Amino acid sequence: MGLNVDALRAVEGVPDARQPQREVSGQPGPPVFEGLGPHAGAVAVAVAVLGPDAPLRDTAELAQLSLPDTLAAVDVLTAAGVLVNQVPLSFRAAETAQTVLSGLPVGARITVRLRAAELLRALPGAVERTADQLVLIGPVGLDWAADALCAASAQALDRGDWRAAAEYLRQALAEPLPVAERVDYTQRLAAMLTDTDPLAAVTCLLQELRRPDTPAEVTATTGLLRRLATRLPSTQDVLRLFDEAADRVHQHDPAAAVRLQLTRAGFALFRPGGTTRLSRLERWLSEADLADPVARRGLAAVRSCLAALREPRAGDAIELATAVLAEANVKREWDACWLSLSALLLAGDDEATERACRGLDADLPADGAEIQRFGCELTKGYYLRRQGKLRATVSTLDSLLTACADYGLARNHPIVATAAANLAETLVHTGALRRAEQVLAEYRLDGDIRDTGSSMCLLRGRGAVAAANGDLDTALSAQLDCGRHVTGWAELNAEFLPWRFEAVLTLLRADRHDDAVALAEADQTAATAWGTPRALGFAAYARALTQRGAQRIELLTEAAQHLFTAGAALSEAHARYDLALALREAGSADEAVPHLARARELVDYCGAAALGERLGVLNQPDRPLLTPQERRIARLVARGHTNTEIAEDLSLARRTVEFHLSSVYRKLAITGRGDLLAWTGPEID
Repeated sequence: MGLNVDALRAVEGVPDARQPQREVSGQPGPPVFEGLGPHAGAVAVAVAVLGPDAPLRDTAELAQLSLPDTLAAVDVLTAAGVLVNQVPLSFRAAETAQTVLSGLPVGARITVRLRAAELLRALPGAVERTADQLVLIGPVGLDWAADALCAASAQALDRGDWRAAAEYLRQALAEPLPVAERVDYTQRLAAMLTDTDPLAAVTCLLQELRRPDTPAEVTATTGLLRRLATRLPSTQDVLRLFDEAADRVHQHDPAAAVRLQLTRAGFALFRPGGTTRLSRLERWLSEADLADPVARRGLAAVRSCLAALREPRAGDAIELATAVLAEANVKREWDACWLSLSALLLAGDDEATERACRGLDADLPADGAEIQRFGCELTKGYYLRRQGKLRATVSTLDSLLTACADYGLARNHPIVATAAANLAETLVHTGALRRAEQVLAEYRLDGDIRDTGSSMCLLRGRGAVAAANGDLDTALSAQLDCGRHVTGWAELNAEFLPWRFEAVLTLLRADRHDDAVALAEADQTAATAWGTPRALGFAAYARALTQRGAQRIELLTEAAQHLFTAGAALSEAHARYDLALALREAGSADEAVPHLARARELVDYCGAAALGERLGVLNQPDRPLLTPQERRIARLVARGHTNTEIAEDLSLARRTVEFHLSSVYRKLAITGRGDLLAWTGPEID
C-alpha cells in the first residue's frame, strides 16, 4: 500500500480491509472504504486530486500502482458506489473528493498535488490542470512553476475566462522571479484587471512600485495607471493609492509622475471633490519644483480649472487655459490640454471652447486617440446645448454614443453615461419626451445614482424627464440632489448647471411659492458673486417667476438681456415668451409683439418644438389663451378645490392636474395657487 493510503488511514480513520471499522477522534471513519481492498484509498486520493473525469492511466501513475492493480481497485470502488461506472473516473458524489483530501496531513496533501502537477505538466493539453494543482498548493519555489502558471493564464484568457487567468498570474507572482519577469507579469495582471477590477489593478501595480528593486524604466507601469485613472471612483482610498503611486513613480521618472497626476485630475474634475483634488494637485506640482516645461503647463492647466470653479467671473481661467493650449503638444500633453479645455467650458466662454475643441480634434492622431476624441465630442455637446442648438446637440450626442458603443466602452463609462444623460435632457426640449425616457432606460440611468463623474448630469437629465412628465416629486428630488453635488463641487461657479432655476420652476408648479422665493433669492446671491451674464440671467429669470405685475416684467426684461449677452438662445426664448405673457396680461399686447417675434426666431434656430407649440397660441390673438381643460381646472382652483378633488371630479390623474395647472400659471403670468384664488380676469370665465 502506498504512502497516500497510509496517510488517508492515519488522518481520516480509513480502515484497512483486514481491520474492523473504528472511530477516530470521536468521528466515524468513512464507511465507503471498509473492506474494499489495499489499493482503494490510493485510487480514491488520485481521483480526488485529478478531479472529475480523471484519466485511468494518470490515476494509476499518481497512485503509484500498476494498471492491473488500479483496475482492480476501480472495480471495487465502482461496485461500492464510490465511483461512477465509466472511464474517465469520477466520484458518484461530488463531495467525496473533499472528504478524501481533507483528512490527509498537509505534507501528504502537498506531496500528492505536486506529484500530480509534475505528471500533468508532461501531458499535452493539461496546462490549466497543472496550474490548478499549483494554485491549490500555494507557492512552491520550483523553477518551472511560474512559467506553467503564466502559460495557463494565457490559455484561460484565450478562452475568455479572465478570472482564472488573473488567479494564475497572481499565483505566478508569488513564486520567486527575476525582476524583469516579475514586472512583466505584474503589468499583465494589471492590464487584465483594468476593466473588471480597476482598484485591484492599481493595488497590484503599487505593490510592484513599492519594491526596492523596481527598474528605473516605469513607462509601461505609469501608462497602465493612467488608463486606470479614467475608471476609478474618487474615494479617499483611491486618491491615497494614486498619490503614493505618483510619489514612487516620481523617484524614477518625474515627468511620468506629472502625467499620471494630470490624468487623474482630468477625470476627477467633474466628480464630487474635484476642486479638492485639483487643490491637492496644485500643491503637489508646486512642491515638486519641476523645471520641465510640460510640468509647468500642467500646473497652469490645473490653476485654470481652479479659477473657473472658484474665482469671480472665472478669474484668469480663460487666459491661462488659452496659453496652455497654444503651447502644448496635444499628442504628448493631452491631460493638460483636456484640463484647459474643461476650464474654458466651465468659465462659460463658448466661442473659445469651440475653437479649442476643433483645434484639439484636428491635432489628435488618427489612430489610438479614441477616448480623447470622445472627450472633445462630449464637450461639443455641452457648448451646443448651452447655445440652445438642440438639433445639433442631439446629432452630436447620438453620434458620440454610437462611436462609444462601436469602440466597446461600457454603458457606465463616464463619457457614455454623461452623453446619454445630456441627450435625454436635450430631447425633452425638442418635444421628444418618449425618446428621452427610452434613453434613460436604455443606459440604465433611471436607477440608483452613485457619486461619479456623471452624477450631476444624470440627476439633471432625470429631473428634466420627470418634470416633463408632471412627476414633480421625482423632478424636485433629482434637482435638489443635483444642487447638492454642484455646490459641493463647483464652489463659486454658478452657471455650469443652472439647477436652482430649474428647481424654482418645479417648486412653483408644486404650489410651494415660499420655497421657490427663497431658492430664487439664493440663486441671485450666487449669481452676483459669480458675476457672468448667464448666471445673472438665470437668477433674474427665477426671481421674475416668483413675482407678478411690473416687477415680473422688469425682471424678465433683465433676464432676457443677460441671456442674449450670454448667447443662451433657448433660455432667452423662454424668457421672452414669459415676458410676452406678462405684458399681455398687463394690457400691453403691442409691447409683447417684438418679444414674441424674437422668441419665434430663437425657437426656429434652436429647434425647440415644445416651446414652439406654446408660441403658436400667443401668435393667434383670437384664440383663447387657455385650453378648455386648463380653463376647467383653473375655475375649480379659483373656487377653492384641491388638486385631489379636481382629479376626482374630472377623472384625471393628480399629476395631470398639476401639469395643466403649471401651464395656467405661466400663461396668466402668476406665481401660484394664491394668485389664481384671487383671479378676476376673463380668461377662466
